[in-house]
Amino acid sequence: MRSSEEDTRIFDLLREMISINAQLKKDRSPPILMTADKKQQLEKRRYDLEEELNDLLIEVDRIEIRQSFAGKDQARVQRMMIKNLFNLDEMWDSYHEKILDFHEQTDVLDRYTFLSNYYQLAPPFVRIGSQIPDGIKHIYHESRWCFVYGHFSATVSLCRSVIETILKQMKCTRGSTLPQNIDMACTRKLISKQSAWNAKKVVRCANILLHDAVPATRQNAVDALDSTLNFLEDIYL
Repeated sequence: MRSSEEDTRIFDLLREMISINAQLKKDRSPPILMTADKKQQLEKRRYDLEEELNDLLIEVDRIEIRQSFAGKDQARVQRMMIKNLFNLDEMWDSYHEKILDFHEQTDVLDRYTFLSNYYQLAPPFVRIGSQIPDGIKHIYHESRWCFVYGHFSATVSLCRSVIETILKQMKCTRGSTLPQNIDMACTRKLISKQSAWNAKKVVRCANILLHDAVPATRQNAVDALDSTLNFLEDIYL
């Protein structure tokens, strides 16, 4: 969902549901008389509205930035209402197939691509004796998950973050740039010349996408993962 018309529809549905709930409220004041047929019609209408609202909440776009039709304050209200309305744990029980089908149709999730990326990753084996800190492993694992989901720029960025964080922990921070700090680690024999070259390759690719907004390619991501793993093994063996 990307259009203001679709956004407006959500709030139209909510307003009508609130009105129906008020009419059906048993202890409303002042009380009103209602026939059984009228009550049944209102309950049927409320059910239909709930079904339409659930569909819209599944389809609402949570990725692409778009303008609110009613300004900044209304945009904040919209975000909070939709966030509070969509309880994935509850909706999953009844709508999981519809949720998955919708996202596959809109290319948010492609099961074949997901599995293809996953199984084309070489297992990240390292030599026996490598003692990589848990925090570093966690960030590196996240970079691999980004690859599986096809977020190649995020993969490269996280690999750069791994390299930078390690150098800070190793006190290799005297240089004014990250490549200079990589050279320092090489001079101190913490990493090989090949690992230093590979690490600087990751940094160059990350800098291009971070500073010039040039997205990373699949091959950039593969190279970054492999180079960073070699860097980790050199540092922590």
